[in-house]
Amino acid sequence: MPFLTTVQKALSTVLPRDNMIEGHQTESVIRQIEPSHILIDRQQLTVNAPSKVVFDVFTGIGGRKDWYYANWLWKIRGFIDEIFGGVGLRRGRRDTLTLAGGDSLDFWRVEELEPGKRLLLRAEMKVPGKAWLEFEVKFLDQQKSLLTQIARFYPRGLLGLCYW
Repeated sequence: MPFLTTVQKALSTVLPRDNMIEGHQTESVIRQIEPSHILIDRQQLTVNAPSKVVFDVFTGIGGRKDWYYANWLWKIRGFIDEIFGGVGLRRGRRDTLTLAGGDSLDFWRVEELEPGKRLLLRAEMKVPGKAWLEFEVKFLDQQKSLLTQIARFYPRGLLGLCYW
């Protein structure tokens, strides 16, 4: 068995799934990161809406629709990104109604998309580390859903810790 496969199998048995970011493109990056070094902020909210409606809302972010909360802060962050040579918010999104894996979404990239369930975004903005933003919706009943937002950040140095 190749060395990399052996290490991956060994780590998969001892690492909790919540500390890993899934995805074919992300897995190779995450395997190189000690899970205890990834900073995680998890927020959950029970929403009085069907899961499809909730999914459509969080996959509608960015581009011309902007962001649903503190949009002015996102614009400032996009401006700062451009100053430091990043893409800023000028990329927008390919389509105002749909997203697909690999799409750009302002200064994010759609890393994974599970229709009706989950969206994983990888930051392509200038950050002192690596960052991901994930949204997931779970069906509770016909009119209730559980929305989970997870921000993950792997800081690079003291500046990365200060940024978080």
